[in-house]
Amino acid sequence: MSNGQELQERASISRAKVNHAETEPHIAAFRSFLKQRLAKEMESFDPTHERTTRTTDTGIVREDSRRYLEAWAADQALRPPQALRFTVQPGERLIGPPYEAELSEGSGNVHSFTSRNDGKLGTISTEGFSSSGVGIFLESPIALDAAVKPLGNSEFSWLSAGGPSPNLRSRGGVGIAVHEIGGPAALVERMATLWSVVGTTGILQGDNGGGPIADAVVATTPFGHMLLAPALFRMQPGKLYLILVWLWQTFAANGDDGFICFQNAQVPAFVVSARSPTYIG
Repeated sequence: MSNGQELQERASISRAKVNHAETEPHIAAFRSFLKQRLAKEMESFDPTHERTTRTTDTGIVREDSRRYLEAWAADQALRPPQALRFTVQPGERLIGPPYEAELSEGSGNVHSFTSRNDGKLGTISTEGFSSSGVGIFLESPIALDAAVKPLGNSEFSWLSAGGPSPNLRSRGGVGIAVHEIGGPAALVERMATLWSVVGTTGILQGDNGGGPIADAVVATTPFGHMLLAPALFRMQPGKLYLILVWLWQTFAANGDDGFICFQNAQVPAFVVSARSPTYIG
């Protein structure tokens, strides 16, 4: 490939200048799709069981549990974010805030108040499902094979302080999607699960984790892990593409209490690269 051709490919993929009124219906359509997807996650929770213990049987009363959860939540809020380290390779572009799209559902409505401007995402365990995400629009005057991945880390931390809770269900993770505006289906749609809680057995039980959003494992195959990103897709001239990344969380108390889960992330930029399609004859 000549230097001139490489420079042309780099310049050909661009951030689309979009009109909010025109693009909002497409973002709303994706919100509806994601709500259906998360509703299925809720339906897939394991069945509940008949209780054999009550919260007060464990020796920790509800008021003590509430105070402990409040203190733990305050401590989580003071934790510094993970340091972000990344390398931009030759030919890659960074696209940062303000973003053209944002989406939120459930507790994500509060955390996503400024997501479009700063890329900060968050959800907290509330009954049902929640999501928080941001997105960009891309276009190109020529056919290109594109690769897009979000920069940034995600973190989660959950705590059960109400004693054995066999019927409690909690699950969450990250997702990415690529939609061609006007196309029949998503070109890319992936969701990775970062934690899954099916009941708790102890008085004080919890877990935490996190890492680069792009490196979240979607599935494990005989050939290795399938990661969330990069999202690979072919761009056609004159078409508009919406790329979204989001946090998701589902929660069902099923009569148990004393549980809380925080999830947060920041997407400081999307990394975009492209090259001419390669055809094998």
